[in-house]
Amino acid sequence: MPFARINMVEFSSKADAEYALKTYREEASRLFPNAQILLQILTGPQSVMSISVYENPEQAEIAVAGRKQYVSLVGDRIRDVFFYEGDVDFEFLGEAFKKALK
Repeated sequence: MPFARINMVEFSSKADAEYALKTYREEASRLFPNAQILLQILTGPQSVMSISVYENPEQAEIAVAGRKQYVSLVGDRIRDVFFYEGDVDFEFLGEAFKKALK
């Protein structure tokens, strides 16, 4: 069963958020090669909800190493972070959404 991790991240400033998001876009495929889905949702000028979906909890646990590397890249730009995780109960990706992501 797919397994998701949802990170809630608050950055120290808007500029810090922009830097961290740019870094994530550039590094995510390298840091999280086993992810099935990676989404970054801007929830405010300096906050993000990050959703990662993996094949199973074991793959999500492997991704923690990538998460630590990302945090080391953006350093003290992060003011606060916490996460939720659990089994994916349902998913639907419409064709328009799939096309928009390409």
